[in-house]
Amino acid sequence: MKEGIFLGFEPQSNVAGEISRYQVWLINTSGYDMVYSILFTLKTGTRKSLNGKLDNKKAESIGYLQKDQLNDGPVYNFDCRAITTQGTGKKQQKAIKVKAQQFFKKVGFLPVVKMEGHIYELFNESGSAPSVKPAPSLKAYTKKFIKERPPETQLEEQLLNLYNIEERASFESKVDLHIEKLTKDFRRLSNSEILALQMRHFKSFMADAIRLGMEEVIIIHGKGSGRLRDHIWKALDDYPEVEGKEGGYHEGFEFGATRVFL
Repeated sequence: MKEGIFLGFEPQSNVAGEISRYQVWLINTSGYDMVYSILFTLKTGTRKSLNGKLDNKKAESIGYLQKDQLNDGPVYNFDCRAITTQGTGKKQQKAIKVKAQQFFKKVGFLPVVKMEGHIYELFNESGSAPSVKPAPSLKAYTKKFIKERPPETQLEEQLLNLYNIEERASFESKVDLHIEKLTKDFRRLSNSEILALQMRHFKSFMADAIRLGMEEVIIIHGKGSGRLRDHIWKALDDYPEVEGKEGGYHEGFEFGATRVFL
């Protein structure tokens, strides 16, 4: 059984035998008991919250998602902490945007529930975030992107040329928004000017990441008062390309970074 914490959707049929809704499961196979809080939102304004404790190798139903709600921008925001002999562990955060197109591709077996359904990995073990994949070398990336996917038609060749391979391979997949990293004259700036400059750099970075087809990036915003983080998380919700975001502890950045999945 794969270790981790998962969000599962079990199809439910109506009297006509058609799938009309999904029972939503929070599944824990992390090796630890955990405490959690969940905020579920829809673009229609619906907001539901839930808090609880989930033992290891257990699953808990956290509600239902109607099939037609897949078009209403459902988002599940998670906070969780592993329960250890020393108390509770570090808080981990993740937001899952459920998009219809990706949802129907995420078919798999729901552990503990022992049913087929749709599944999202929240954390890979004991509430920790999935490890960051190292950026491939230009040689390795070129081999993977071109040799394993030879263009068979003129259209495919044109599609391959949409991305600048060398630029993507050398793209720095993280951006540090600490103001001293962005300008030497930061002491002359007001708080609002600092925030505006940081958000400009953030948006420029996201535009490049999306254009180059990156799958995962890190936004370093620091801990501080949390103002910059809050603005970034709000802005990320407006990107249709963003599949999810994850706060909490990240190795090398501690609690001052957000991982973004594209």
